[in-house]
Amino acid sequence: MGNVMWSGGLLVSCLPVLALSWRWRWQPTPERRMFWQRAVLLALIPLGIASVQVVQAPAAPGPMSPGPVWLSLVTLWAVGASYLLTLIRTDDLDADDTGPGDLGAHGAGDLDMVSPPLKAFGRLLLTSLLATTVALLLLSPPLQFFVSVTTMVFLGMHQPLSWHQRYTLPVVAVFVWMFSFASGSPPRVLDALSNATGLIITAAFGLLLRRFRHLVLQMKAANLQLSAQAAQAEELAILRERARLARELHDTLGHALTTITVQLEAAELSLERRPDKVRTLLSQSRELSRAATSELRLSLSDLRSEGTRSIREQLGALIGPGGSPDVHLDLTDVQLSPQQEQALVRIAGEAVQNARRHAHARQIRVKLCQTPQDTWLSVRDDGQGFDPGRPIAPGHYGLNGMRERLVLLGGHLEIVSAPGEGTRVVARLPRALALKESPV
Repeated sequence: MGNVMWSGGLLVSCLPVLALSWRWRWQPTPERRMFWQRAVLLALIPLGIASVQVVQAPAAPGPMSPGPVWLSLVTLWAVGASYLLTLIRTDDLDADDTGPGDLGAHGAGDLDMVSPPLKAFGRLLLTSLLATTVALLLLSPPLQFFVSVTTMVFLGMHQPLSWHQRYTLPVVAVFVWMFSFASGSPPRVLDALSNATGLIITAAFGLLLRRFRHLVLQMKAANLQLSAQAAQAEELAILRERARLARELHDTLGHALTTITVQLEAAELSLERRPDKVRTLLSQSRELSRAATSELRLSLSDLRSEGTRSIREQLGALIGPGGSPDVHLDLTDVQLSPQQEQALVRIAGEAVQNARRHAHARQIRVKLCQTPQDTWLSVRDDGQGFDPGRPIAPGHYGLNGMRERLVLLGGHLEIVSAPGEGTRVVARLPRALALKESPV
C-alpha cells in the first residue's frame, strides 16, 4: 500500500507542472521547435527501455517497484513527460531565445531581476526539473545516465555562473547519493568521486555552451549593427557625392553658362557698330560651350566607370584629347582603399581642371607615390598662379571640396602658389585609414 501511495504521489505531483506549463504562453522559434521535436523522439528510446525493464521486473522489491505494473508505467511516463516539458519550458525562458515568454536579457537564472510572475514560474520550473530528475533516478536505473547528464547540461546552459557557485556541488552530491540509493549497493568513495567529477564536467560543458550561445547572439547583434552603420555610411556617401556634383556643376557649367550669357549680351549690343568684336565674342562663347560640354561628358564618364578601373587608368584619363595642356604622369604602384582612390582621383581631376580653366597652364605634372607613413598626390602646373591667402571668390568650391574629401579620410591638403609662379597642390593621406563619417 505504501508503494502505491508513493507512486500515486509522484503522479499527482506532476499534474500541476503539466497544467501550469501548458497554460503559460509559449511561442518558440521554428529552429527551437524543430530541435525539440527531434529531442522528444530521441527521448522515447530511453523511456521505452525503462518501460521494458519495469514490465520484465514488476515484482522487484524496493523503490523500483511502486505497485502494479500499469501504475509503474503510468508513473514513469508521467514523470518523464513532466521532465521533458520542464526542459522545453526552461529552454523557452532562457535569455538566448526571443519569444514572448522570455525573461529578457537576464536569463532564467537571474530570477531576482525579472517580474514576479516570471520569477515564480522560473523557480517552479527549476524545482520541477530537480524533482523530476530525482524521481526518474529512483524509478529506473536505465535512465540514470541519460537523465543525470541531460539535467546537468541544462543546468549549465540555463543558469548563470553565480547559481553554479552556490548550488551545483550540492545538486551533484544529491545525484551521487541517488545513484547509490537506487542501485541498492553500499556507496564506494571512488565511484562517488568518479560520478561527481563527471557531473561537474558535464555542468561545465553546459556553461561553455551557454557562453558560446551568448557570443553567437552578440555577433549577430554586432553584424546587424554593422549592416545598419554600413547602410548609413552608404547613404552619407551618396549625399556627399550629390553635394560634390552640385558644387562641381555650379563651378563648371554655371560659370560657363554665365560667361556665355554675358558674351552674347555684349555681342548683341555690338552687333551693328563692331561686327569684328561680335565675331570674337561668338567664337569665345563657342569654345567655352565646347569646353563645358567636354567637362560634363568627362564627369559623367568618370561616374559610370568609377570602381571598374584602376587608379592608374583613372588618372591616365586626365591627359584628355588634344594634349593641351601637356599633362605628364609619374605614378608608382600604391595600396589604397576604395575611399582613398576615389578621393585622390577626384582631387587630381579638380586640380588639373583648375590648371586648364583658370591658370591657363601649358605644362601639368601629376605625381603619385607612397611612403611607409602616408600616400601623397602632387599636381603641379606652370600657370599664372594665385595668392592662397586671398579669400576664395563666391561660387567657387573646388578647393573646399578637396579639403573636405581629405578631412573625411584623416588627410590634409597643401597648396603652394604665387602670382606668375604656377601652383602646386599636394594631397596627403595616412597609410592607416581611419575613415571619419561626418554630415555633408
